Amino acid sequence: MLPIERGLEIVMSTARAKDRPDWMAAESVPLSAAAGRILREDVFSDSDSPPFDKSIRDGFAVRFEDVAEIPAVLTVIGESRAGAGADAAVERGQCCEIMTGAPLPPGADSVVMVENTERVSASAVHILKSARENEGVLRRAAEARKGDKVLQTGRRIGLADLGLLAGTGKSAVVVSKKPRVAVIATGDELVEVRETPKSGQIRNSNSYTICAQAVEAGSEPLMLGIGRDNLEDLRIKIRQGLEYDVLIVSGGVSMGKYDLVENVFAEFGVEVLFDKIAMKPGKPTVFGHRGQTYVFGLPGNPVSTIVSFHM
Repeated sequence: MLPIERGLEIVMSTARAKDRPDWMAAESVPLSAAAGRILREDVFSDSDSPPFDKSIRDGFAVRFEDVAEIPAVLTVIGESRAGAGADAAVERGQCCEIMTGAPLPPGADSVVMVENTERVSASAVHILKSARENEGVLRRAAEARKGDKVLQTGRRIGLADLGLLAGTGKSAVVVSKKPRVAVIATGDELVEVRETPKSGQIRNSNSYTICAQAVEAGSEPLMLGIGRDNLEDLRIKIRQGLEYDVLIVSGGVSMGKYDLVENVFAEFGVEVLFDKIAMKPGKPTVFGHRGQTYVFGLPGNPVSTIVSFHM
């Protein structure tokens, strides 16, 4: 029986081998809608990051030579806060009160944490603990220089990537279009969620779990409803599903008398590459393709369906 690793290799090699110009198409989306999408452009920093030397803590911007030996008392010449830097340069024996994210004043090269100081007066501060040279400072371009590539095409955009994109001024992002996935649940025992099952019936849960997994995987799923255990109904549903990029059918793929899905696949020219896999649950998993459509048949048991999709 086919090992699961080999099955995955077949799926991936088939996907790579096919010429899918529509899947390769890209679209521009707002940055707010880019999370989880596949980036289709290299992104370059449009400025140094950070664009200036800045403090990474609240405290006092100092000259290292003035605090190399403590205790020390320095004259406070003003303050530097985020969005508004200090007006004057820090000279010998002086310091500048500074806030997190604020520009480092000219002349200063280190920041002493506010917890390591004691205010003597409005214009003087007692330095209780020394700071290393450049301590508490993030230097200009420490994270990226203007023109540096910060994100590469093909990457799935994560939360940290959104911050990088925003930082480079990308209000819109070029991403891959989402593949369209058709979902069919099969079985005479199935009824819709809104219905009350009669004896021998169950509600259709597979369509909802498959669609949720498909969304999580980055696609646009659509439920095509329930396919009944007869060739006529399955033909209608599967013919419709083959118009999508991916067709996923749950149920009807085992060896039972009414497991007819593979028969209909054959009628419509689906090339089945495997129909069993060494996995439990999930043994009767089917994969194939017709033209530009990838086709999956998953077991009908709800747990098996979830596991098979995930694997």
